[in-house]
Amino acid sequence: MRVITWVSLFFGFIGLMLLDGQTFFHAVMGLICGIVAMGGGLACARKDYASGGRRWGGRGVAILGLGLTVYCAIQLPSAYKFQNKFNARSNEFHQRTQANPTADFHALGLDRPSKARALFELYRHVFTAHVSEDNWENTAQHKRSLHHFKATVTKVYKGDWSIGEKVSFCYGADIPTFNESNALVGSNMLLLAYRHDDNEIDFGLGDFFLVDTNVEQELRFIFQNDKQ
Repeated sequence: MRVITWVSLFFGFIGLMLLDGQTFFHAVMGLICGIVAMGGGLACARKDYASGGRRWGGRGVAILGLGLTVYCAIQLPSAYKFQNKFNARSNEFHQRTQANPTADFHALGLDRPSKARALFELYRHVFTAHVSEDNWENTAQHKRSLHHFKATVTKVYKGDWSIGEKVSFCYGADIPTFNESNALVGSNMLLLAYRHDDNEIDFGLGDFFLVDTNVEQELRFIFQNDKQ
């Protein structure tokens, strides 16, 4: 009985510490464990009293079980609302990342996959890269600036770049330079290149895109269909 009582108390408190968003489920389990611990503690206290042994061990566990039960009972309404909101957000995120590639292709600024295929056919290399460094440079006229990037290739859809290969590129903007550097570090970019070059590649504004999960899914959709 003592083992069951302490195990129930342990798991009841541990469940409240889990951060998986299932607060209502953990509160219900904590309530059940608290009731079991409270009943087991009282039973142990009676047994100890009858045998003339320890009198506070069982009572102490029963008090902890009572506290756990009351706390979980109070938390049930708010935990139910929180868990519903958490699950709704999780489902929304899952649906967004698993959306139909054809319907979602506006993420690339293109109306449909056929336009993307036509665009990609103009380039020898299509790949994504993870940005590790970026900075701005003023030109002599101070009216045009260059944005320099250093990145690592993460996925190759077309061409002979290799995963893990380093790539440097830049693009020109008709605006003064920004003071902030490394603002895009950690971002993923889709690069459309005409050549494979160890030197810095000068890109136009239509030659690269910031990408997210949706864009990567749509790229797989296009290139898998092209291979069939």
